[in-house]
Amino acid sequence: MKLEKQTVGEILREARKEKGLTLEEISRETNIPKRYLEALEEDNFTVFASETYAMGFLSNFAEVLELDKDLLIAQFKRQKKIEEDSPIEALVGNKTSDIKKFIVPAVAGLLTVVIILMTIIIARNRSPKSGLPRKFEFSAEELQKISDVKFKIKDTLLLSKGNRIITIVFEDLDKANNLTLKIDDNPYTVKGSGILTIDSDYDGTNDMNIEILSIKQNSIKINIVPVTPGEILLMANSSEISKIAKSIISEKEWYVGELKKETVIKVFSSASCWIAYKADDKEEKNVYMKENGQEIILFNNILTLYYANAGAIKLSIENKEEALGGGGEVGKCIFYWKKKGKDFALVQALLR
Repeated sequence: MKLEKQTVGEILREARKEKGLTLEEISRETNIPKRYLEALEEDNFTVFASETYAMGFLSNFAEVLELDKDLLIAQFKRQKKIEEDSPIEALVGNKTSDIKKFIVPAVAGLLTVVIILMTIIIARNRSPKSGLPRKFEFSAEELQKISDVKFKIKDTLLLSKGNRIITIVFEDLDKANNLTLKIDDNPYTVKGSGILTIDSDYDGTNDMNIEILSIKQNSIKINIVPVTPGEILLMANSSEISKIAKSIISEKEWYVGELKKETVIKVFSSASCWIAYKADDKEEKNVYMKENGQEIILFNNILTLYYANAGAIKLSIENKEEALGGGGEVGKCIFYWKKKGKDFALVQALLR
């Protein structure tokens, strides 16, 4: 392959014609819709929902044509980078003189605003802090009262829990509203109005949430709540799910019962198909499956699964088996845990 002189589309089209194959024949062989094959040959990558889909289809296309898919994917990435790095002149023409007429006064105005803001910030930071550091003491049974206190920088909170005392010092607050807490001499930073989860008794399990309710230089309000490992997992999942809530088409429950430390999903294929998945924070994995193929996926919190030719894919979870979808169907779904009464449900959400 002359990778430096040919595009991905040219390489695919030339190899296909040399083998005397039509796009219809390759579509039947790979179960990839013809329009996606045409898009690859035309170097039109905008029709794909993500680069993951484009590279998955490209890998299958290359395999049928007996091309080196790794080299082809490398060429695909080079093309994408060249497209993304194209100079603005290539898109709008060489009009630097007109651009300068607009940019110069805009930059001057922006600098003026920045200087004024910096002057205000410096003046505030130089103003003297009122009062000396204070010390507050609460027991584990009085946690709900802590949210009523307005803490200041350098204040200390002493929290008695069983036979030990947890010391929390409000150490520093930077200009970006990042709060530094020193908990038993260990520094932690909480961004904005976030939540810090800690192991308060040093037994290897996080068991306490410190939530920042509001934050200012001399008025910091927090809430402290004990949590279980299951609640921590659900909080993490809830945060991820909230980001994609508008993309969820439907949901189904696979399992209801005790929370599993590790979930096992077995994937079986009855014909040629493709999957890509990302389990928790691990790297994404692409798998091209043939007839009677099998892949085992392990995850703890959340799993994202892409697929092509869903009708050839069957999932098995907790001895329950179901087809992923219809023949030739392309899609994306996620698996996650959520609370259901006193139990936990493993949910599959189908995404747009």
